[in-house]
Amino acid sequence: MCKHVQTHSERPHIQFHSDYNDGQSLSYQMLLDSARNLASGLQTSGVEPGQTVAIMLPTSEEYFYAFFGILLAGAIPAPIYPPMRPNQLEDHLRRHAAILGNCRAVSMITARLNRWRVY
Repeated sequence: MCKHVQTHSERPHIQFHSDYNDGQSLSYQMLLDSARNLASGLQTSGVEPGQTVAIMLPTSEEYFYAFFGILLAGAIPAPIYPPMRPNQLEDHLRRHAAILGNCRAVSMITARLNRWRVY
């Protein structure tokens, strides 16, 4: 990804599609900048290289920032599906406890009020 940032940073890397229009696109530079920001936050919160970080986000720009940010921090991303409704979060996490335990996740990235949250 870094080579692409050097040669054509504003070129779209990911294009989202919607039912109504072409959707948003993420350039290589946008993805790298946001992923670095998240990687820094993970490292500041104590995540070390080789540890697993769960991602509970829908497919979105934040998901890709989190996925690549985890990789940049040297950690291992473990995606899990978010609940369909916010009031299902507690039950959903109980069902995913085995997955989180099995992958030994030390942290989880999820969304809260359109902002990232690292747990």
